[in-house]
Amino acid sequence: MDDADTDPLLLHGLDSFVLPTAMAREMARRRPGTTLREFPGCGHWLHDDDPAGFAAAVREFLTAL
Repeated sequence: MDDADTDPLLLHGLDSFVLPTAMAREMARRRPGTTLREFPGCGHWLHDDDPAGFAAAVREFLTAL
């Protein structure tokens, strides 16, 4: 992904059983420019757990491009 034209967005549900919070934060740290949005009370399927928050985060990210 070194040739990507835009910085990545990483959305993370803090209660995810798939991706531990420490690993999500490490992923963001290793990829400079990454926007990490954390969702308290959400699991791995945060688009189901918080559809409005998910949509707002994506919308905000895309609007800023």
